[in-house]
Amino acid sequence: MRHQLHGLAIVLLITVIPAAVGAAASAPANAPAQVSAGFLEQPFKRAESYFRNGQRRLAAQEIRRAAVILRAQIPRLPKEAKDDRAALEASAAELDNLARSIAKAGAKQLDQAFARTHYRLARYHQRLAAAAWSKKEFAEAGANLQHAAMHLSRAAAWESHRLDPARQAAARDARLVGAQLRKGTAVAATKVGPVIKRLGEEIEALGRKLRK
Repeated sequence: MRHQLHGLAIVLLITVIPAAVGAAASAPANAPAQVSAGFLEQPFKRAESYFRNGQRRLAAQEIRRAAVILRAQIPRLPKEAKDDRAALEASAAELDNLARSIAKAGAKQLDQAFARTHYRLARYHQRLAAAAWSKKEFAEAGANLQHAAMHLSRAAAWESHRLDPARQAAARDARLVGAQLRKGTAVAATKVGPVIKRLGEEIEALGRKLRK
């Protein structure tokens, strides 16, 4: 898979998404909400820094800020994404509770709460990528692949402060294919489905770790 994604030629009769598609593959007007990892990483990192320096009140403010940012995105999720809405509401509540109990919190509690939030967003975006790909909405699939990959990377970093090699490869490949789809670059259709599937498997593997 890794070699395929880095462009080694395979002499097979495969379907290729034409580059010209990209010009017309802009995201649909009613596209589901996309939540950038950067929106949450800024307050998460500031919270961690304040916490590490003993400034717990300021850490709590940043955690509450992250909860507000997250809640602002939830109404923009598709109505049919009930599981994702509930999961993100749970993350926002967890962040609020963490801010309230910051005086007694440990560093691991911050790490786990931040990791769970990114994991849930990674799962949401991977599902959107799969749905968009099945409908041949190539740019939309690409954008969501990139968001899912970034959230997975951030979730893994908070969970263990390192990225497992297999998880790192899945995220890297998803970012690469996602960028190609968004730009309208020719991509072998046989690559995209496996990349989306593999990313989902790595997201769920991390989710199992976070539920232990």
